[in-house]
Amino acid sequence: MGDPKPKALETDVEKALPPTPIPLSPSVAQSALRSSEGTLSNQSTRNMLDEDDSDEDIFTPPQNSCRIRGWCNALLLKPSYKRPFRRIIRKLEKCESGYPYLATFLDSDENFMIFRRFGFLHTRLLLRTQDELRIMEKELDQMDQRDNFQNIKLLQCRVDDDLRKDQVPETRESLLSRIEPTLLKYDQLLLNSQQLAAANRPPQRDYNSVANFIYHKKPLLQGDDDFIYRKEDLITLRPGRESAWLDAAVEKLLKLFPRGAVKYIFCSKETAAKTRDPDLFLPTKSRVDGLVSFLIMAMVLTLLVVPVYALYHVSTKINNDSLENSNAICIAILLVSTLMFSAALALFTRAKRHELLGAAAAYCALLVVFIANIGDSRLSP
Repeated sequence: MGDPKPKALETDVEKALPPTPIPLSPSVAQSALRSSEGTLSNQSTRNMLDEDDSDEDIFTPPQNSCRIRGWCNALLLKPSYKRPFRRIIRKLEKCESGYPYLATFLDSDENFMIFRRFGFLHTRLLLRTQDELRIMEKELDQMDQRDNFQNIKLLQCRVDDDLRKDQVPETRESLLSRIEPTLLKYDQLLLNSQQLAAANRPPQRDYNSVANFIYHKKPLLQGDDDFIYRKEDLITLRPGRESAWLDAAVEKLLKLFPRGAVKYIFCSKETAAKTRDPDLFLPTKSRVDGLVSFLIMAMVLTLLVVPVYALYHVSTKINNDSLENSNAICIAILLVSTLMFSAALALFTRAKRHELLGAAAAYCALLVVFIANIGDSRLSP
């Protein structure tokens, strides 16, 4: 028999143990939970009121100011995030050799998107499909001529023509069904060939850049890189711009300056991160376009201001004895200015001939009116 447990020890153990939970019904538990939540909410409300009463220096912005701030951010197009998104850039030096390396280089700049249009293959497919349609067209003509002499009603009623399926080896409906897919394929091929033929040819500068890269870096084996040497069959995916040659001239001029300063000004972070090759210069298109637009605006202002100033200077600095000489000088200034204005329109825009003539006539008329007004003011006492 074991020794009985002391009563004092039992009492201490019972005090130390947590009380045994009493099982409650679901309805009673839900009511108790609601009452506890209400008590906590009332208590938190009292604490907040006590804190507001005690701390009077704390400023809480009203809801109207928050709404106004949100409206201002929406109008100013401010992003709602604080940190910029992560940028994923495909770097040229980290690409695998071969076709991935060449594809990364061609995708790094829109000027390098040069591919073959396969004009010879398109022409061969067009000729083959054209001949297939010619044969089927001849069969249809023979069928029409035969029915025209034997039974003309078959040409006048399509239902009667379809009912003679068992009498002839091929009806007109089956022949047309055979023509339709071939004709649609021919139309699609013809339109695609037209678009490729109208595509822009790569400028010499862009072609030299891609050809030099393939020749020196040798990303492909001999034979796979033969496409770049078929210059007459190459097209560029870059859209044609009105001042493409001026862009090329600006980029060529930027290469004369220190490369670090030029990259800092004309290359964004994304563009500069594409490659670390010192021989590759990849300017950001938007920044180069901004410089080109500034140059064009400066040229336009020069063509408008300089002739007017020259005409005013010549007209005001002459005497009555040299009136004939001044008229000759004004006419010379007028002709030279109009010629330069017309040349600028032809070089920097894609204006048609009648648009060039209209713009040149308007510019010349503007200068003539200015000369006439100066002459009237000079002759007036």
